[in-house]
Amino acid sequence: MVIKPQDLVVCTLFAAYPDGAWPYAKLAAKLHISVSEAHAAVQRSIAAGFLYRSDGKLRLNPIHYSRFVEFGLPCVWPAEVGALRQGLPAAYSAPALQKIFAPSDRPENNLVWPFEEGEGYASSIEPIHASIPRICAEDALLYAWFAWMEVFRLRRPRLVNEGRRWMEAALDIEQAA
Repeated sequence: MVIKPQDLVVCTLFAAYPDGAWPYAKLAAKLHISVSEAHAAVQRSIAAGFLYRSDGKLRLNPIHYSRFVEFGLPCVWPAEVGALRQGLPAAYSAPALQKIFAPSDRPENNLVWPFEEGEGYASSIEPIHASIPRICAEDALLYAWFAWMEVFRLRRPRLVNEGRRWMEAALDIEQAA
């Protein structure tokens, strides 16, 4: 079994909306993937231990998910900062993270996911899945989650430490352990 980017996208939806009911068609529409991709992503995520079934509902395993995001994600899909482009602010440049990380006045010090409808102009990083900028443009909560995921991909110690604190609080890791 090989974990694919859409598996992490699906798991992030369950992290952001732990009480949501997500039939495959609704899941696929929300994440801009096909129903078959959604189904396959869920099956791989169950096999990997990121998701499990409880009382007929899919649930996120917060420990496995958070550890993979922190330690696996930067190794499997590291962020590579590219040229200045138009896009949606990403990682520490995203609106939800600007309370913690002050944005720079210089575009090359900020980050965007390339996205034609984005209003930012900064150094670019490719998201782990092409649907992420569209998802983020439609859903502020998922935007925050995906922005934090990029923090881990960048592998900068201060960012990672802040990301770990945020994710442990957001997933209530102490309670889950």
